[in-house]
Amino acid sequence: ESGDVSTYTFAGWVGAIHRATMINLTPATTYYYRVGNGEDRWSEVFSFTTYDPSRDTVSFAIIADMAYDTTSDNTVMRIQELVDAGSIDGVIHSGDISYADGYEPHWDDFFNKVQGIAAKVPYMASPGNHEFWANFTSYKHRFFLPGVVDLGASGDNMYYSWEFGPAHFDSLNSETALDTGAFHEDMVAWMDEDMSAIDRTATPWLITHFHRPMYCSNDKDCDMTFAGLLRKQGEQMFHKHKVD
Repeated sequence: ESGDVSTYTFAGWVGAIHRATMINLTPATTYYYRVGNGEDRWSEVFSFTTYDPSRDTVSFAIIADMAYDTTSDNTVMRIQELVDAGSIDGVIHSGDISYADGYEPHWDDFFNKVQGIAAKVPYMASPGNHEFWANFTSYKHRFFLPGVVDLGASGDNMYYSWEFGPAHFDSLNSETALDTGAFHEDMVAWMDEDMSAIDRTATPWLITHFHRPMYCSNDKDCDMTFAGLLRKQGEQMFHKHKVD
């Protein structure tokens, strides 16, 4: 186990980001933990259960565009019910995380709101256009995802791969710092390398998640979301590697 404390500066926000990596965890085991300063200030005790490899199914809640305020109350409540019932193994949040739009207290509100979910199951994310403020500064610092842990992929949460049970996931970045949609050529090259290395007999499912759609139902939305450009940049790669 290793940990560190970091911070960042944007729009007057002052805070500390505490991060830790847990290693050598045993499958199908429940772990209890708390977060604190090591002395007199501690959180409540949380718990999570590691994946049981004897299972033949996994289930995720997949969401995007979820706000920090009351408009997300029903969604958060339903996901929390699924987590508490043991019905899902994790959450994939594909962009537009909190709609903080650069206002740091709203990021704080959002993470407090989803704490009961993210403290118990993996909360995996990819960036959306509402995270583009200051070149995705808040998103890059507030999450601690596999590409940062092992310094693979982009190294800053923007794109990375991860595995859960029989599924290999590529979390992709469909955004630019100018609030436009695109797959960067460096990411497409990484995606080709990453997907080529998957053992599809051991991990038969290959799934991608990213914010903007490659396909949509009307010309106006397709123009707004750059779906045609994303298809041109990434669709051939998806077909080549038989992405599910």
